[in-house]
Amino acid sequence: MVSIDNLKFKYQSLPDNKKAVVKMGIILGGILLLFIILVIIVSIVMGNKKSYEQFENIVLRASERYVTDNPTVIDQSTVYGTTEITIDTLVTNNYMKEVSKYLGEDRSCTGKVLVYRNMKDLKYIPKIKCGTDYSDVSISEKIILNEEVVSENGGLYAEDGGYVFRGQHVNNNVVYSGQNWKIISIDKVGNIKMIQADRINDYVEWDDRYNAAFYYNSGFNEFQGKTGTESSRIKDHINQAYNGSALTDEAKKIIVPTEYCIGKRGETDKSKDGSTECALKTELSPAGLLSVHEFLHASLDEKCIDATSRECGNYNYFTDIAGSYWTATASNKNTADVYYINNVLYISKASNAYPLRLVVVVNGLVNYKSGSGTTQDPYILD
Repeated sequence: MVSIDNLKFKYQSLPDNKKAVVKMGIILGGILLLFIILVIIVSIVMGNKKSYEQFENIVLRASERYVTDNPTVIDQSTVYGTTEITIDTLVTNNYMKEVSKYLGEDRSCTGKVLVYRNMKDLKYIPKIKCGTDYSDVSISEKIILNEEVVSENGGLYAEDGGYVFRGQHVNNNVVYSGQNWKIISIDKVGNIKMIQADRINDYVEWDDRYNAAFYYNSGFNEFQGKTGTESSRIKDHINQAYNGSALTDEAKKIIVPTEYCIGKRGETDKSKDGSTECALKTELSPAGLLSVHEFLHASLDEKCIDATSRECGNYNYFTDIAGSYWTATASNKNTADVYYINNVLYISKASNAYPLRLVVVVNGLVNYKSGSGTTQDPYILD
């Protein structure tokens, strides 16, 4: 057995450079030992306590198991809808332990999971509140809190119980389905309408059928078609884009099926409230196109009077979207003319080809993740 005196003698006989190495090893060993002791102390004090994020994930997984085992709790009587599952329900039905078992007696959280159903797709949206320490905030709530509601200049305007963006330099940028979109409006229940800012869809004809009024395939400008006739090709193209690669399956889970405005409009019609276009709507649809009144209303130029006004491209965030793209609005002067946008409004025969920029409505209850709405720092959905 080696004695302490022998160790001291061996250490003293070492060269100075090797003594320094030994000292460093002793110091590092001591630090490692101290770290291990601290970890043991923290684990004893904290026990099996979870972080708020871990607790939220436990609630989320528990709600998924609960719905899998009890599918009838989800209302299937409508095209879409939301079901609320509380933490108390999950605890009572033994899908999770009491909150204190995860957080300890000194921390408390309340909450629920909103299960949004779009057709057959389910999106689980946790809503957890832990005093002032942790709280889920919906994307629509965050936008409204983040943006000063204005009555002049560019920004977020309060209208009809909801909100709409107007002007050019506005913080309405959002990343959704891995793409850049621009928020158009937020309705009274918090659902968010937005348009693709990135073009990923091909050039397509609005319609390409033979039109006897023009003696060639000028197309027809009836979006849905009259009773007994086919719908326009543009409706088919929208559905193909939606069901194709335009949106991920995960992104589709938060789509709110919507009746999109497709009424025809005259060039000198001065309305900007949708009364003209929204006199005729689609059936509930997962996606649509921009309506002319939405483009006109976004402009703050007082000389933006109707669809012929070139000034409508001024102070209008839609002009930040590069290139041409179709609208859902046809002209009422004949059976073949349709409006498209390229900084301002133009009219084209339906048989010409321009890109699609899908418009969708998403559930604004999904949680805010990050961002401030600028082009450099867009809002991110959780």
